[in-house]
Amino acid sequence: MKKTYLLFPILIYLTIGKLNAQYKDLFNFTNSTANMPYNNVTVVGHLLYGMTYAGGAHNKGAIFSIDTNGTGYRDLLDFNGINGSNPQAALTFYNNKLYGMTWQGGAHDSGCIFSIDTNGNGYHDLFDFSGPNGANASNTLSISGKVMYGMVFQGGANHYGCAFSIDTDGRNYKDLLDFNGLNGEFTYGSLTLIKGSLYGMAASGGLNGFGVLFSIDTAGGGYRGLYNFNGTDGAYPYGSLLFSGNKFYATTTYGGSSGNGNVFSIDTNGSGFKNLHDFQGSDGVNPEGSLILLGKKMYGLTAAGGAYAGGDIFVIDTNGSNFKDQYDFCSSSGNGPEGSLVAMGKLLYGMTPFCGTSDMGNVFSFDTTDFIASVNNIAATKESINVYPNPSNGTFNLQIVNAKLLMVNNEIQVYNMLGEQVYAQYSLPNTQYSIDLSSQPSGVYLYRVITQDGSLVGTGKLMIQK
Repeated sequence: MKKTYLLFPILIYLTIGKLNAQYKDLFNFTNSTANMPYNNVTVVGHLLYGMTYAGGAHNKGAIFSIDTNGTGYRDLLDFNGINGSNPQAALTFYNNKLYGMTWQGGAHDSGCIFSIDTNGNGYHDLFDFSGPNGANASNTLSISGKVMYGMVFQGGANHYGCAFSIDTDGRNYKDLLDFNGLNGEFTYGSLTLIKGSLYGMAASGGLNGFGVLFSIDTAGGGYRGLYNFNGTDGAYPYGSLLFSGNKFYATTTYGGSSGNGNVFSIDTNGSGFKNLHDFQGSDGVNPEGSLILLGKKMYGLTAAGGAYAGGDIFVIDTNGSNFKDQYDFCSSSGNGPEGSLVAMGKLLYGMTPFCGTSDMGNVFSFDTTDFIASVNNIAATKESINVYPNPSNGTFNLQIVNAKLLMVNNEIQVYNMLGEQVYAQYSLPNTQYSIDLSSQPSGVYLYRVITQDGSLVGTGKLMIQK
């Protein structure tokens, strides 16, 4: 009996040691740096880009970069109010530029849309929210072709927020949908573009007041309330939708059996809702970000709960089985993550807004072997990818159709028949990307898609006919 009692804590210690070895505190924000990041990092090559809500030269937040190993912190831009302030969203990388939105600041102190070069130069205030056209952006932009889609938390015709589109050069802003309460109100997550339709979730409103999953077309018409949360099946979704295999996967921040939020799946037409997991407290509370898919497993973050009440990293199969609390945040390792995890190679990257060594948040990585296994098993065939229209006049849509590749960072490369590279794009996790070769002459081009660890995803031909 004595051996049994001694062995039990040893096993616990070994298990905790293994999980702690997977977690790495890369960088801690301080008074002398930007601090309090409320969203996730953006991976471009060997660099992580992000924004903080506070800190910087004017204490209104900043844009920063840091190497994936935690070294080389660089303050790229300090928000000063005029150029925006207090961003809560993440950055979107597209055609060698970073695009983002701020919660406040700009010409009307209602936030703005901006672009900036990856080296911190070339900042452009593309659009200033004024209230009637939207206010207080807390989500991340989605880009297709030269058009950006997004949502704002407040403003619009009814002061409940709106969905919009705008060109990447700041022209042609269009209010696509004004939330009115019945069709949803107040959004934190981003829009997901699938075959000409935009899907998203409003954090509240809808038929029951607990939030609604909806779709509209890219022109702003055809609104459909696909699913209205009722509290027992989840309430107040703060994150975005993960698309895989004709289903959406996401979390709600509250509601469910214990009121702590849940993980769910649903068909893209709004049917087949399935509650995959209800958070109970010890396994996490209040997930506020989005899920990421690695192979057949989904990883996510909770903002509270877990062993030390500071949130956790969790994993769950897409069918709802094998839920595991992978890591529990404590005061020294960060606290209260509100964003999402981002994958590169075998590592997941994320940020917390609180605690850490200076109590101002941190950047961390988490090692997982599931991703490596899924990537190495991918066959390098064009069947992993759909490209359309093909032939075209130079603009192509590239769609990931292999479920193992969804939510993976990829690089798209295009070469002419002389072997010269004419296009390259590091792509954030998505199901669909746009390739703009309109400046190239008619002819046949070769494309390939590779993961950022060098694994070949697929190859094929593109034909330009003008």
